[in-house]
Order: sequence, then C-alpha cells, then structure tokens
Amino acid sequence: MRNRLLVVPVIALTIVISACSSTSEGTRSPAPQPESPMPSASATASAEPTDGPAADGEQFTDEILTDLCVEKTRSYYSADVEFFPAEARIEARKVDPPWLVIVPSRTLGAESASVCTIGGTVSAPIFEANAAQTPPTDQEIQDAIDGVEHYTG
Repeated sequence: MRNRLLVVPVIALTIVISACSSTSEGTRSPAPQPESPMPSASATASAEPTDGPAADGEQFTDEILTDLCVEKTRSYYSADVEFFPAEARIEARKVDPPWLVIVPSRTLGAESASVCTIGGTVSAPIFEANAAQTPPTDQEIQDAIDGVEHYTG
C-alpha cells in the first residue's frame, strides 16, 4: 500500500494526461526515429502489432498494452470504475520502457486515467510506473515520452 501511495504522486508529477480524444480508436505514435525530434500520434487499429522487439516472439499490440495497464491499475480505483479502452493512447517513448499507455476512465463521477510505462515482453511485461490519476496535460505526456522527470529523490 505504501508503494502505491508513493507511485501515484510521482506519476502525477511526471505524467498528466490530456483531454480524452473523442475518436473511438486508440492512437499510437510510430517508434521514435533518430532524425525525428518528436513522435506524432496517428490513429491505428488496436489489433496491429506495435513496433519494437519481443524476445518471446510475440509483439505488443495496442489491445495488449491497454489490457495490461487496465489490469495493473484496476485495484487503485473504487468498485464503480469504468474504463474506456477504445480511447486509449499509446505512445512510443524515447527511453525505456518503450511504451506509454494512457487509458481514460471514470470513477466516483470524475474523469480519471490509468497511466503505465510498459516494457519487457508480452509474456513477461515490466511496469516501470503505473498510476490511477487525473488526466495529464499534453506537456506532461510529452515529458513522459522524452523521459523528463519532474521530481527529485
């Protein structure tokens, strides 16, 4: 419980989710390219594999990343939580772990979001950070993509 209480403020300072997209498909930016300073988001079908290596032969898909983040954070919410996986935002990060996953949700009548950074493999995912929080801003999302930390410790 103490770890969860420490993780939420750290993530809240690091990542703030922008207003949820009104589209029904999730978005994912392509894998960062060395010549491109910032990845851009583009709508994709959630069953497409994500770019990046997978040691176990399987690749993360938007659906798998979204499901992993929801399951990792479900216990952080009250029992009335409703997730919106079709509106999930998946971003390739410039640092490890390579995926930022933001899943909009609603709990206790308030907008919220599950936020996770995921690496590893499909069969053995690694979560560097995970939280249930208020939706982050575009700048906080960009900072999370870039690996910028807003805390000391």
